Amino acid sequence: MEEKSVEILGFNLKSNIEFLSNIKGFESAELNLIQSIAQLMQKQRWAAKTTIFEEGDSAEAFYIIDTGTVNIIKNGKKIAQLHGKNFFGEIGVLEAAVRGANVETESECIIYLIPGFTLKNLAQKNSDFQKFFQNTILDRK
Repeated sequence: MEEKSVEILGFNLKSNIEFLSNIKGFESAELNLIQSIAQLMQKQRWAAKTTIFEEGDSAEAFYIIDTGTVNIIKNGKKIAQLHGKNFFGEIGVLEAAVRGANVETESECIIYLIPGFTLKNLAQKNSDFQKFFQNTILDRK
């Protein structure tokens, strides 16, 4: 895999809000929370065959895929493949743990990075959101 080959793309608040509002789990959040998250989102383009993070890395962000495919790899074995509108990195952020797996791009990807503290704040302020992510974490473990 390549070293981090990532390009930061332009910022568009309206586009960020629209994107986030259509992601499962975020639809129950109030508009003011969506807007505050959208202001901190960073749109990134990742080259194919690039490692986004590795098992053991600190968990400082949460990621949502716009386009492309990523592989989740644990102990050298692919355990999941995620596509557009899916997310990853929530377990490490919400459980204040290090990364439990590698994430590598299969194809070129457009991915939104959301700072970890933003996800934690949303989970504390919105019980539906918190339940959704707790269930997602249980399913993924």
